[in-house]
Amino acid sequence: MYTIIVIHPFKLRLNSETPVRDFAEGEHTLSEEEYGHWFVQSCIQEGRAALPAEEGDAQTQDDGAKDEEQNPQSTAQSKKKVKK
Repeated sequence: MYTIIVIHPFKLRLNSETPVRDFAEGEHTLSEEEYGHWFVQSCIQEGRAALPAEEGDAQTQDDGAKDEEQNPQSTAQSKKKVKK
């Protein structure tokens, strides 16, 4: 199960056979299918919804590790700049 915090309300319908789900402002628990839906991911990226702090922090840390793997030289340069 996944948790998001809705900032701007939206509605989600996974397919034509499922009912529309309203996401009002506040915290909501989503199934893996709902969380993985392109529209929910778009709402998170656009700021209509957010991940709770601990989930967002973990994702940010993972992104940093990926950046370092992809471009270790730029990461090393940015660390040098921070030290100055």
